[in-house]
Amino acid sequence: GQEEEQEEEEEEEEEEDLEVKDAEFDWDNCMPDQMFVFAADDLPYILDTVISNLTLPVRNVQEIFLPANVVFLSARFAHYYSSLELAEQLLEGALDRISKIIKSNTDNVHILSYWMTNITRLLFYLKKDTGLVVTTANYQLKISELISETYNYMVHDTEKRLHEVLELAMLEYDPIKTEEVNFTDDYWQRLFKRRSTTVEMQRNSSSYSNATETNSKVIISPQSITSLLSCTLYVLQSYEIHSAIIIQALAQFFHFISCELFNQMLTQKKYLCRSKAIQVRMNLSVLEEWIRNNN
Repeated sequence: GQEEEQEEEEEEEEEEDLEVKDAEFDWDNCMPDQMFVFAADDLPYILDTVISNLTLPVRNVQEIFLPANVVFLSARFAHYYSSLELAEQLLEGALDRISKIIKSNTDNVHILSYWMTNITRLLFYLKKDTGLVVTTANYQLKISELISETYNYMVHDTEKRLHEVLELAMLEYDPIKTEEVNFTDDYWQRLFKRRSTTVEMQRNSSSYSNATETNSKVIISPQSITSLLSCTLYVLQSYEIHSAIIIQALAQFFHFISCELFNQMLTQKKYLCRSKAIQVRMNLSVLEEWIRNNN
């Protein structure tokens, strides 16, 4: 009761404080307390500190946007009180460092998410500042291209993880333990192969049994897919990636899942039967429930 009311009041106060801070920031003029003053000789050190040498995880939510904030406030100082050349050196150095980090961590969704949220925030800042929006047009284009590249890395990494378990989780997993389907037109083919494969099966029986023992410990099911989606969604939200990007990524994941399943079902005869259709439909209901639960 009282604790919940206090928490709600604190949240409302925080929101009001943020609104006041945003309202006080002058996007049309560069006030002395709304820029980061630095010497040109210190530029490499500043960029290395807030970009190259930065490590995850961050200590608190406020530090998520540290690189974008420092680069933007430094750009304001360079543009309004120094020179265009210094502003270009700043943005060139920042984007070069960020690009190298992204390209060397294409399979790390945490690092990709962190820099995705920072470069989208930096682009927002540059477009909102009435002075920088014109002089940094070329760099805004570079940032947009880097955002697209980072997004593709993020999506590709998740799709690769989905692909590894998709068939076992959605097509092979049987929630009702239906019997294996044997097609009559496969009978002679199986009979012909039976004798030729007997010796090979006996020879490799030990390796097969070991593999079976290993695989039996991990049951891959539709929950494996939803767990992967939940983890990915949590990472994207925890780094405060824009909701539009998250929605687009999730839509792409489900498009990938549907296309992969459809193609695999058409190319493998064992999936083209009523019992498999029922099984797949039940497995798909798990994904549908996940979508409903996550709005």
